[in-house]
Amino acid sequence: MPSVINIQEKRMSLKKLEEEVSKLRKDNKVLRAENKELTTHNKFLLDRLETWAERNFQERQKWM
Repeated sequence: MPSVINIQEKRMSLKKLEEEVSKLRKDNKVLRAENKELTTHNKFLLDRLETWAERNFQERQKWM
């Protein structure tokens, strides 16, 4: 028969694991939000770069 202390230790261990999972889920949520923001910013910068490259190409064509 398992001892009372052993059962209590397992409950505490389970509680700690549940807390860790909860913390990791919160961290994951924050990281997903940051990733979404960075992805959006990256798309914006790529659009600007493409616009700049096109303008640069057009200006070079004028001088040739």
